[in-house]
Amino acid sequence: MKNKEVSLFVFIASIIIGLLISFNISLKPSAPKSQLSAKEYQEAVKKKNSLYNDIAKLRENNKNISNKINEYNYSTKKEENLVKAINRELEENKALTGLGAAHGKGIRIIISDSEQKIGSANTDNDEEQALKLVHDNDLLLIMNDIRVARGEAIAINNERLMFNSEIICYGAFVRFNKTTRSPEPYYIDVIGEPEFLKNALLAAGSHLKSLILRGISVEIETHDDIKLEAYKGKIDFNNIIFQK
Repeated sequence: MKNKEVSLFVFIASIIIGLLISFNISLKPSAPKSQLSAKEYQEAVKKKNSLYNDIAKLRENNKNISNKINEYNYSTKKEENLVKAINRELEENKALTGLGAAHGKGIRIIISDSEQKIGSANTDNDEEQALKLVHDNDLLLIMNDIRVARGEAIAINNERLMFNSEIICYGAFVRFNKTTRSPEPYYIDVIGEPEFLKNALLAAGSHLKSLILRGISVEIETHDDIKLEAYKGKIDFNNIIFQK
């Protein structure tokens, strides 16, 4: 009896399963699917394209901003380097022309009137007396010898000499740069190659050599660092036309 019941149960179950398979009915539940209408589909496509366009515009905008930032950084750095180069060249030119302070190795020349007695005050003639003194033309000739000996910058008694500096004698005083009057001794500071300057200025035929022969006191010191102040006066150009 039990075997018949089991067989009947199996038979009925087989029929049910067969029917399910034949009608293609899945035993697992499927997720519900929504179907868009033609209008909804067109709107979705339109929105998608609009989003793609917005993304493309944002990418282009970001690229432009990045390029501008790089350009600004490069331009700023280039401009800063240009300004630094101009300022450095300006300071160098000012130092070379005398409008700026300068320093470097060089020499100091110390010159003072002779203390030797050529003769008594009664027997010395005017020319002999004049040879005992340092005059403006002596200093001018020394300046010329210094420039020939490659002196790069010159100052007398801390007064920077310019291209148009005058040296004029006023009795016991000598005037430099229109205002300064300095008594002897004269301290001439020169920036240049120390040994070359010294040898050239003491060579035969130099004016310093002739001053020594006249009994004028001459000393030359070499220095590793000579400091020259900038020109303190004012330079006026009234006739020069500067090119633009």
